[in-house]
Amino acid sequence: MPLSNMIIKRLLKSIRDLEHYSEEDIDVARYGFEAVFWEIEKNLYFFLIFLVLGYSVEWLFSLAVIATVRFFAGGVHVKSVWGCFFLTLLSFIAPIFVFPVIIPTNNISIVLVGLFSLLMLILMAPVIPENRKKLVDASKNPRKKLIAIFVTLIWFTLIFIYQHHSLVGIAMWTIFLQNVQLFTALLRGRIAKDLN
Repeated sequence: MPLSNMIIKRLLKSIRDLEHYSEEDIDVARYGFEAVFWEIEKNLYFFLIFLVLGYSVEWLFSLAVIATVRFFAGGVHVKSVWGCFFLTLLSFIAPIFVFPVIIPTNNISIVLVGLFSLLMLILMAPVIPENRKKLVDASKNPRKKLIAIFVTLIWFTLIFIYQHHSLVGIAMWTIFLQNVQLFTALLRGRIAKDLN
């Protein structure tokens, strides 16, 4: 992200100028800065896009839903910053504008999406991106899977109870798309296993 890159370069230069840190330490700092600043900048752009479209409340709600699940379940990351930007933008557009219009929120859709989501969490969570695997060991985080399942169950209970509320479809399809990412990770793992 353009603005973030300028800030990160200045921060890393300041750290290097201190001459107290190794290049490995600076690489860890770079990763942390990129993760934080790119996420802030990306969400600022999304907020402005949905504000202009008149759907800032719906976007903020979708962001809140995804944050509560993805933090524990993990997800797929794309390598390029702009690829991430557009994939994430689509993952907000689809649950806000597309899925709630095409597929109604009713008992059948709630149960099917809920079962799919729980199955993906049981099979795959937490999914750790390749570039973080050296920093985070997924096997040491079995609680994350349980918390992701628990949070998802809470969301689907609320979705079922309030299924006629206008925001409920957004919540359901946001969680669905999050778990499609886990399904993609499952397929990638199976394909890689078959090729070896």
